[in-house]
Amino acid sequence: LLAACSMTALTFLGLLPTAEFQAVGRGGIACTLVGPWVFLLALFTFHEVLARLGLSGPAVFLDKTCIHQTNKQLKREGIMRQAAFLKHSESMVIVYSRDYLARLWTVYELASMLVLQPRGKVVVLPTVLPRILCLGMLLVTTLGNIFRLGEARDFKDSVLRDSSAVAAVLSVPLSFLALVLLRRVAAEHQDMLRRVADFSIQSATCHLEEDREVIEGNVAAFVQCLGLASPEDGAKHALEVFNDLVRERVPGALQHSLGRLGLRYRTVAAMSCVFLLRPFDTVNAYLHGERPFSSIAGEVVGSWTIGLAIIPLAVAGILCIASDKPDRKFGWSAFTAMLLLKHAVLVVLVFGSWYACNLSIRRARRHRSWCALSAVIVVVLAAATAYVYLRPSRQPVQWNSMTRLSSRLREREGQQADQDVAKESDGHAAEHDRVNV
Repeated sequence: LLAACSMTALTFLGLLPTAEFQAVGRGGIACTLVGPWVFLLALFTFHEVLARLGLSGPAVFLDKTCIHQTNKQLKREGIMRQAAFLKHSESMVIVYSRDYLARLWTVYELASMLVLQPRGKVVVLPTVLPRILCLGMLLVTTLGNIFRLGEARDFKDSVLRDSSAVAAVLSVPLSFLALVLLRRVAAEHQDMLRRVADFSIQSATCHLEEDREVIEGNVAAFVQCLGLASPEDGAKHALEVFNDLVRERVPGALQHSLGRLGLRYRTVAAMSCVFLLRPFDTVNAYLHGERPFSSIAGEVVGSWTIGLAIIPLAVAGILCIASDKPDRKFGWSAFTAMLLLKHAVLVVLVFGSWYACNLSIRRARRHRSWCALSAVIVVVLAAATAYVYLRPSRQPVQWNSMTRLSSRLREREGQQADQDVAKESDGHAAEHDRVNV
């Protein structure tokens, strides 16, 4: 935002290049062309800038560095006190790879966090996410720049006669590349849920097998402390209860963090930042008095509708198509033909939505009677986006149940403390009686 405002000011002062656009007059091009790459640069380096300024981020407990790895006694004590760290943590960040849910230690941490902090925030960051974000932003930015250049009067008159048709043609291969990329996301998402459904602590891997006994003992004690198993049932029964706990709680927590489709709305909206930055370029025409405010407002509504509704809906549609057997390779088969047919229908629907929205806004600039229809189209697209991305997942986390478990744990701790105080008082009383005798 700071960079976009700076480029808008420099464009207004004549220090950055401008172009004549048919709809909004003379406007800037810097935010559209450079803005997305500035966003990526800030995303990857902003934390370093804050560190150089002496502004530290939140305190982080990283088990690999905070638990001793060479001293066995200190390591054992750290593992035994792992629940205490989780209980006092506000959130948990998971850098997810395919073996995360196959490792004993990491699943124990996640399940413990869900029980000890039922209101805590769990953030799942798949290792493939940065690549998908960068490549997705590259594809959307390429499409957005084609739209922008096609709207420039000089470029349109000399090179492109119909920028909409050219953009429609180019959107087909770009959306196919998006389909290939998002099949990887769909495969990761389905594999994640499948691993949770089949989780077994007995088959989970442990980096050092000598730690397995300590961790499994901790898990058994943890489950018994929650009242989900009694000490008389034995450790084996407690471990089976833990397996059920993981299969019940973890899927909802993962979907709550990643969304039902495997990508959250904020991630998809970040890919569309080229359309979110376009109004900063077009406002220059209003500042110079070349276009009325209504013309600029129409450009803002149109650009933000594309970036915040149409493109997220397109990504959701591609993800739904990609989730059909994502591990299967393309080839000369009925499966590939059906997949491409679904993709073609989706492209037509997306481009039709964009064209209807753009046409209604363009007409609304000239005739007020079109404003109602334009508003209806925008509201319908926004409502569809909210329905796709914001409706509850099918496997919600049972927060009430976990709150009861957490409360039970605190009550047991309080009862244990009362028992310790009572024992200490009885000891002092007995000692006092012996002194009197």
